[in-house]
Amino acid sequence: MSAVAELAVAQAVIDPALDDREYEIVNGRKEPKTAGARQGRVCGQIIVELGVYLRQNKIGYVYTPDTTFVIGGVDRLPDVGVMSFDRMPAEGEPVGKWTLAPDLMDAGSRSGG
Repeated sequence: MSAVAELAVAQAVIDPALDDREYEIVNGRKEPKTAGARQGRVCGQIIVELGVYLRQNKIGYVYTPDTTFVIGGVDRLPDVGVMSFDRMPAEGEPVGKWTLAPDLMDAGSRSGG
């Protein structure tokens, strides 16, 4: 790794505002969430197809990998998440993180331990 790259990594560790990666909190530690091209394509296809099905059948909403679900005190960013209308709070979706586990979450999401 070049000196410039090492400095950039060190600054991102010191100043989280400089680090634009997504993280999950697992066992109290930040773990970067990474995805390859194939995973991105497959997740995109699942989100589109599932979203159409959920909308046509008025079942719920599908959520992208940017959505945080707090499950057992652990921040999770599943590649695909679903929340049914039956479990949606009366006030609707939160502006911030979901504090409910989704009804469906991709099996590839890392476990907290």
